[in-house]
Amino acid sequence: MVYIMTRILLNNIYYFTGYGVKDGFIFIENSIIKDLGSEPPIEYDLSDLIYDFGSKALALHGFSVAVTPSLYFIKKAGIKDPSTLSKEGLETGIKACLYELLLNGVVFPIIYEEKYIDVVINIAKSLAIDLGIIVTPAIENYINNLLSYKNFFLISVHEGKDYARNVIKEEEICSLDSVSPECKILYLSETLNMGSIILFVSKKLGSLEKTVSLLTKPYELFNIGKGFIEKGERADLLVYDASKLPKAPFNKKYPPDIILKGYSPDLVFIKGDIAVEKGINYIIESNALEKLLNKLIS
Repeated sequence: MVYIMTRILLNNIYYFTGYGVKDGFIFIENSIIKDLGSEPPIEYDLSDLIYDFGSKALALHGFSVAVTPSLYFIKKAGIKDPSTLSKEGLETGIKACLYELLLNGVVFPIIYEEKYIDVVINIAKSLAIDLGIIVTPAIENYINNLLSYKNFFLISVHEGKDYARNVIKEEEICSLDSVSPECKILYLSETLNMGSIILFVSKKLGSLEKTVSLLTKPYELFNIGKGFIEKGERADLLVYDASKLPKAPFNKKYPPDIILKGYSPDLVFIKGDIAVEKGINYIIESNALEKLLNKLIS
């Protein structure tokens, strides 16, 4: 269950905008970033929830990457014959992938080349989460089902499709091995550890800023936002809190350095609601999921 708050103040926090890093506050109201700046107005003290990070935390826009949930689970679990999986097993594996994505700050997953798209559709509906869908010929039979749900956002690999918000060339979808400045969507198949992924991609692209841009670019491609922290944007936010590590230095000259240390975000907001807090996933309950996974893998 998502932890819902109407008005949230994140104070004394660095935040990564489309124009560099700033220090101050972010004020969330309902599902959007209502205000931000250096000093919050006094009326924001009446917010439902207030976090004061003492200038030892960094906020980033939420990430978006492409995945094939069933394939990721099958590879990770070492399942040689997917046809032996029951429906419950397949659903559990796909939920496990979505669970891991959320913990790593991927708040807008993009589904690509998913053989079991019907299962993903049902899970997304039951969890009430937003998904990007890259429509390929293999899943065009499910278009009516996809269009019937407001939380699905579609782009196509072919031009001239009325249902798609945009078009992307398949060569613009890149893996970790093929990542380049021309890449528009990063596809992950082997790992979802965003800490190590960010470090790897930053070395290939030459800067952390370019990596963050790649991980947020899909918001613009799917026409749901600009992909950076700004007034009026969706409050899809990640907070990396260094105050939890009193002996760890926080580089105030370059706050994004905390991302390169490999930490997972301490807070994950999806449209202004708390989805993850200190490793607790409020969208997908972990205990039941772990029991089912252990049963499948054992």
